[in-house]
Amino acid sequence: MNILEEVGVNIHCGACSGEYQVTLNQALLSHQMLHEGCPVSDVRECPPLHWSRLVDEQLVHEFQNLWARLKQSAQKAGGELILLGKEKNGTGACHSAQSQIVNRTGPNDDGNATSNLA
Repeated sequence: MNILEEVGVNIHCGACSGEYQVTLNQALLSHQMLHEGCPVSDVRECPPLHWSRLVDEQLVHEFQNLWARLKQSAQKAGGELILLGKEKNGTGACHSAQSQIVNRTGPNDDGNATSNLA
């Protein structure tokens, strides 16, 4: 997984009142365009120029390096670093037990556990 494609900035458009997302990778590519000498200086001529102003380039690189280190650490421990909500569907007894623990709210009148799920 390319973490820079999974994390981004949500932008509100004042013109149309809509919203759009710019990935960290898109913002990083905008920085690269500027470093390579993109001649455009007005964001109205080149929307990616605006994206470079959304996030600090050095912070994006630090975030990418930190993610790689966390991923490596999780792998060494026999796990997999994931973004919650993006994880693979779990199967097996461990996943079922975890789901029961996470969804449990406490005992009901007959002493059995109840769930938050309907």
